[in-house]
Amino acid sequence: QRHIMRERCGPLPRPLRYPLYPGKDGKLRYDQTLRQEMFSWIIGRFKTHNPKWKIFLCMETPDVWVQSAMENPFKNQDLKELFDTQVLRAHSRQGNFSLLPVK
Repeated sequence: QRHIMRERCGPLPRPLRYPLYPGKDGKLRYDQTLRQEMFSWIIGRFKTHNPKWKIFLCMETPDVWVQSAMENPFKNQDLKELFDTQVLRAHSRQGNFSLLPVK
C-alpha cells in the first residue's frame, strides 16, 4: 500500500515511514511512543482552538490515552456515557478503573 501512496502522492509523510506492529488486539499499530507523540501533538492543536473541546481517541489503549491526553478516559464523566458498559466492567474486574459495579 505504501508504494501506491508514494506513486500517487509523492514522498510519504514522516509517520508513514515507520513500521507497523501487531497489537494485542490484532490490529497493526505504530510503536506506542510514536502514537503518544502524534496524539499529543494533535490534541495540542485542537486545544489551541478551544481548550474545552473533549477529544476522544477511539480504538486506542488506556495507556496511550493517559500519556497523550494526560487524563484517563474512563474517569472523565463527559466521556463515560460513550463507553460500552461491557468494556467498563472488564476494566473494573482487572482493577484498572472503578466506574461501574462489577456484576
